[in-house]
Amino acid sequence: MLINKSQLSTATENTPKVCCLKDVAAIPPGKFTYTSARDGIWQYVLRQPDLIAKGQKLEQRLQAAQPKLYLSYQPAESTADAIAKVQSGQTAFAIVPLIQPLPRDLEAQTIAYDGLAVFVAFSYAQREKGLPQKLNGQITLEQLRQLYAKKVDSWVELGASELPVNLYAPKDKEAVELFQQLMLNKKEDPENRNEKYFAISKVKKLPEFEMMRTVIQDFESRQTGGIGFSSLSKIVGQCSVYPLALQAKGQPPEQVIVLNNNRDIDPSTDLCDKKGSYHPKAELLKNGQYPLAYPIAIVYPRDNDRPRIGEKFAEILKTREGQRLLGQTGLTPLE
Repeated sequence: MLINKSQLSTATENTPKVCCLKDVAAIPPGKFTYTSARDGIWQYVLRQPDLIAKGQKLEQRLQAAQPKLYLSYQPAESTADAIAKVQSGQTAFAIVPLIQPLPRDLEAQTIAYDGLAVFVAFSYAQREKGLPQKLNGQITLEQLRQLYAKKVDSWVELGASELPVNLYAPKDKEAVELFQQLMLNKKEDPENRNEKYFAISKVKKLPEFEMMRTVIQDFESRQTGGIGFSSLSKIVGQCSVYPLALQAKGQPPEQVIVLNNNRDIDPSTDLCDKKGSYHPKAELLKNGQYPLAYPIAIVYPRDNDRPRIGEKFAEILKTREGQRLLGQTGLTPLE
């Protein structure tokens, strides 16, 4: 992780002790505006229907449990813009993936974890010809850099299939920014030699679920090996694509999806047959061992003269009920 741990409030480490959303008291009076990146993970978690129950959104559950909590959500153009709005006082707090150091006048509390999943098509009928099998279920960060720098035209150049490569990225600007920042980690690529030709701006961008369908169609109908990435929380449970294990330089590959019996998935795992019986491996996301992992945090001012609504919202989301609900949306809870 690139974030300075000292900027995370010590409350981040506390196990949620309060049971329920409604049990959090002393809500600051007034109406407050908060933000996150437009079409990013928090907007999805907050407003996507059917994640926690059929016909329900997290936003509705929060409002019903805390009727005195008056929050207005206004998306920002990017994570950096969201943080700037908090710093300038335009919004009370922001909810963002946190991988960069914060300005000194801000602090944060982690409420959950997520990461980016890199995926290729999963096809039971043609498994022996599929990319998961040919890649042995894994890919290195350096190979990903070569792909997204458009230095590789065929999978055979990476020792896999002879299929040509099709590259995809999500329309979600937040996920794209995270991918670029994490892939250009100075620890692995100290000279950032890939930065000048990292060609993600030229990669075809699609909404996540359309991207997954397109990757499948590439393999099944167009004899092409598509690869894409998205927030892990949106990929878990989508059994038609296979999330590849990722290998950082000098480290073993890390598969972030684990079966309920604690065994990693592999290319022989029928994800559709086992749908509902696998989940993200929490410890890999929490300790940053998975190369594209990051915390989701509430960022608010270090200013006692401003209402502490950001801290109070973190307290709500860190209740046992709040953590359970975040887990149902696809995020990985604190505990």
